[in-house]
Amino acid sequence: MSDCPKGWEPVPLGQLLVRIVGGGTPSKANANYFRGAKPFMTVKDMHERFPTDTIDHISEEAIDSSATTVVPADTIIVATRMSLGKIVRPTFDTAINQDLKALFFAEGVDKTFAEYLWRSRADHIQSLGTGTTVKGIRLEDIRNLLVELPPINEQKRIADKLDAVLARVDSCLGRLDRIPAIIKRFRHSVLVAATSGKLTEAWREGKHIGSEWKTVKFADIGELGRGKSKHRPRNDQRLYGGPYPFIQTGDIAQSGGLITTHRQTYSELGLSQSKLWPAGTVCITIAAN
Repeated sequence: MSDCPKGWEPVPLGQLLVRIVGGGTPSKANANYFRGAKPFMTVKDMHERFPTDTIDHISEEAIDSSATTVVPADTIIVATRMSLGKIVRPTFDTAINQDLKALFFAEGVDKTFAEYLWRSRADHIQSLGTGTTVKGIRLEDIRNLLVELPPINEQKRIADKLDAVLARVDSCLGRLDRIPAIIKRFRHSVLVAATSGKLTEAWREGKHIGSEWKTVKFADIGELGRGKSKHRPRNDQRLYGGPYPFIQTGDIAQSGGLITTHRQTYSELGLSQSKLWPAGTVCITIAAN
């Protein structure tokens, strides 16, 4: 904090706040309290920056008879128990529970800059958490959180720049998320082209090699058989625990194309009602996976 840029001031967060508002949960003994239309925010709703709804909703009676508080849309709401470091700005008026606090900033503090300021301190905020089973931070911890505050005009410029940069980051992440599906389609297309002769078509023409591809059945090019397990019930423990690897559809689905390990084995009894295939056998699934 000693290396503040010129014009910036290190200040406790409490000096930037007009007030901190907490919430509560209506009694769950009254089921009607949770059959209303009023959004009721908890930490499980804090998965996006600008939530558009909550999982739970409560009645006006629930609000009047409990410690919950309704805060206006676009209020900065932070988690002070469990999901420490999380922050949201809902697009709607909402009631909040006891694990959340609404932060109302004074004039001279840009709301978006304050939001990013909190996000930048997320790791530190998590480290302040105390408790054996559920971590929480005290209001005193929030008020004493030391932050660097630039002039208001610079706050706005920083907030606008971060909005623009992080929007591009989100766009990149969206494109990256599509890559596995694209690769899967490409791999399938290559396999289809290779096994139909299209992949080497130009090579054959360049070498003046005629096409001698034939359409045949699997059974025409090798031994085609299937696994079997005659014994009933199939979960008889006497069938298992021996020296013979036992492969199932799940092993094939998770193998990536080459099975090098196994999770189950057959005993002599297990093998006697099944069949042992040699290493290097091509396995396909015909059910489940």
